[in-house]
Order: sequence, then structure tokens, then C-alpha cells
Amino acid sequence: MNLSKREKTKYILFFIILVVIALTIRSYMVVDDSMTPAYKNGSKVITMKLPEILIPHDSVVIIKNTKRSLINDKTLIKRLVGKSGDTISIKDGKLIVNNKVIDKIDNVDKKEFIIPKNHIYVIGDNTSYSIDSRDFGSVRSSSIKGVVIFPLQGRDK
Repeated sequence: MNLSKREKTKYILFFIILVVIALTIRSYMVVDDSMTPAYKNGSKVITMKLPEILIPHDSVVIIKNTKRSLINDKTLIKRLVGKSGDTISIKDGKLIVNNKVIDKIDNVDKKEFIIPKNHIYVIGDNTSYSIDSRDFGSVRSSSIKGVVIFPLQGRDK
């Protein structure tokens, strides 16, 4: 088979794209109700592995559960509300990030603090049910397994 230089380049590029997809794209199943109503228990999602710097606030992320004493699941699905250097507080039922009210939240007040370098702060959408950074603190950025890029099923509109 005698391919032109352009055809060889296309095949190489196609192969590189396949490798990148294989290494960064994963599917996960939601195993609790902490993200209800956005993602129900049993929902399936597609994620992409990205460095923290490329993940915007308010993204839904899958994280490795390093707090197994609180929750048995190996992975958790949560909303990323704070990144390294952000200031977080919860006052009068409001989540405040960098002096901006982000959301109403079911929880007792928490004093203002700054998220440490290489850490993130995550909260489930179902704040009255979710066990999240309000309970176990910030988590290492390296625990991010992926950012939800596409729900496969079970998402409420």
C-alpha cells in the first residue's frame, strides 16, 4: 500500500485522536441522590479528564472518594464550586464564593476560609442530602477523575 504524505498524516492524526479519547473519556454511573434533580441515582454520564485549570466553576465532576469513612462509594459526583485560592463561606443559608452569593444551601453557617493550593471544594445539588466538602473539607485536585460532558440517561430537564 503506497500512501501519500497527506494520507499518512491523516491516519496518524486519526490514531492520535483515538488515543487521546481512550485516555481521557470515561463513563460513570451515579450511585446516590446527592445530585438530584440534575442527576438521579442510576444515571449514566460521560466524563473527560481535564486539569483543574481548565475546569470552570459550576462544572459537575467525578472525584475519587478519599473519605471512605463517611461514604462507601469509590467515586462521587459533585458540583465544583471552589478552586485553589477561592474564598468560601456559608452564611444565612447562602453559599458565598469570592464574595459572590452562588446559591441557597441547606446547612449551618461555616466561617470564611481559603481553598488551599491544589484543592477544590465540591457540593452536591441536593444540599440537604449530600455529603460533600461541607462535611469532609476540600479535596485534592488530583482526585478529579473527570468532568461530566454528557449525560447518557436519567437526567431531569
